[in-house]
Amino acid sequence: MQTAIPSSVSSKLANMGFWCACLVVVSHIFVMPDSDAMTFWARDVLTRVHAIDVPFFFLAAGYFLAGHVMEWRWWEGEVFKRARTLLLPFFLWILLWLVYEQALALGQGMLDGKPPSACVSIAIGALPASFGLNPLGSPALPPLWFVRTLFCLVVLSPLLVAPIKQGYLCGRLWMGMLLAVFGLYVVVFDSPYEALFGVSSFLTVSGIFWFTLGLFLRLHPVSVPLPAWGGAMLLAATLAVEVAVVLVTPPDSMWARLVSFVGGIVLMPAVWAMMPSRAWPRWLTSAAFPIYLMHWFVLFPLAGLLSYPSTFPVYLCFVAAGILLPLAVTCALRRWLPKTACVLFGGR
Repeated sequence: MQTAIPSSVSSKLANMGFWCACLVVVSHIFVMPDSDAMTFWARDVLTRVHAIDVPFFFLAAGYFLAGHVMEWRWWEGEVFKRARTLLLPFFLWILLWLVYEQALALGQGMLDGKPPSACVSIAIGALPASFGLNPLGSPALPPLWFVRTLFCLVVLSPLLVAPIKQGYLCGRLWMGMLLAVFGLYVVVFDSPYEALFGVSSFLTVSGIFWFTLGLFLRLHPVSVPLPAWGGAMLLAATLAVEVAVVLVTPPDSMWARLVSFVGGIVLMPAVWAMMPSRAWPRWLTSAAFPIYLMHWFVLFPLAGLLSYPSTFPVYLCFVAAGILLPLAVTCALRRWLPKTACVLFGGR
């Protein structure tokens, strides 16, 4: 039987999901090397905070799934459900991206005076890899690596949750082992998102750790009495230490990687403590997954038309466009084509 989530926790999960979707957008906006100081530092700070965005999505997914692991035949039901809410949008949005990419190429070619046949190119042999069927590569729409990896983790969830179901102590030992492996990959091998067994973007050590942590926190709740002001201070202190270490040591040194790894772990409870427990508007928080799916459709042509931003106003325009345009499309689809929106967004 599914265990209920407290309303305050549910609200914070929804609010933080939207915030992390915005961080994903920010992380995919690159800046020119000669950018002004404000643009450089704004992106540098936001990039450090963005270390929690995709990890939070993995954690939240594990947290929600753990509410069903005591049910009869829960695994079959969850895999079937995720096939509808993850795999179907995964393939549909890749198809839309391939069409969109060809349309952009056709438009650019026509502006350059080229015939349509010289602008559109479809490599049939590359379609399986484009649709993410090649485990050694990423899908054609790069951000969707997360969706594919999350589905794989759902498939493997009985193995990941088994030690946690044995009890609190066994669960802690299991989480400690995963944390040690995760830290080893980051600090020693310099691979924060290193794929497991060399399979690119298919199964990541980061994803396994955060997803399993979500399972653990649902089955063995842990309370961290950290007020909002304490979270803000912890966030500021963590970012200050990370920046200071980078200034005094090479960014690729083991010490810098260790501080970055610990900082990424600490930032999660810091931002969580700062997140309001009062729910933001439903139309806003429910747009987190659509923003994640669509922001690449906005940023890719913007970078082609305007190049990457080098001034702070242009940088803010990129951020606003990457968040507000997908949000507007989401609201429009849900208002006028609700069934289509339900399919495209996996029922979210």
